[in-house]
Amino acid sequence: MKKSDFKIDPNQEFPHLKNAPIVEAALEIRTIPEFEWDEKKTRVMIEQNIKEYPNIQIQKESLTQLHPPNPPKPIYSDRWRGYLCKSSDNLNILQVNIESFVFSRIKPYENWERFFSEALKLWGIYKEYAKVKSIRRLGLRFINKISVHNTNSINIDDYLTYPPHTPDNMDMLFTEFLHRDSLAAPNYPYNVTIIRALKANPKINGADIIIDIDVFDLSLENSSEISIELLKTKFSEMRWLKNEIFFKTLKKEKWESMK
Repeated sequence: MKKSDFKIDPNQEFPHLKNAPIVEAALEIRTIPEFEWDEKKTRVMIEQNIKEYPNIQIQKESLTQLHPPNPPKPIYSDRWRGYLCKSSDNLNILQVNIESFVFSRIKPYENWERFFSEALKLWGIYKEYAKVKSIRRLGLRFINKISVHNTNSINIDDYLTYPPHTPDNMDMLFTEFLHRDSLAAPNYPYNVTIIRALKANPKINGADIIIDIDVFDLSLENSSEISIELLKTKFSEMRWLKNEIFFKTLKKEKWESMK
């Protein structure tokens, strides 16, 4: 496909995988803080408006500052940055942070409609509370894990459409690898980070193949246009990119077996 022929088609239907290897799906909206956040008031808001996420944990970030005398003496401090909230079954995870909204679903992933509907509902609560006026990044990340049991080595060519290769195609097998690609979608504002990895897993006497796809958009930075319709359009296109990459990364006979 030529770059000029690249076209996103949100209406395209992809195969439904009953046993999809998704271990985590995450939707992120990074905001530009224009609101006076308060730790106690935020917790009260969550308890009153998001009751289906009763497991609430405080989130902090560690800061290190160097001050005189000479040599500088480090001063450590923890700054409150938000809350991590989990549903009663711990499968849905919401992060209400000062600079970002994040909704995640861990295995078992159900379907896009339920995932995106829940994300939009929670985003509406976050947006109203934080008085969000502008955003700076949209992100959609899906992490897939394919476990291969009872093997000391894997022929990665059997799984990936564009696998790594040994030096000068030496007759050896991979035991582990880590590969990262950064791509840009021609004529669209989307970028993609793809991480493919093979990690030994002693618990299954085998290994896990990871396909981690992170689609993001930075084009809305400082934009005040953050309507629900715009988000639906953006995330629909980002989802298409994620799906297209997944089905063109994993070999057909492998994902066919997941139906």
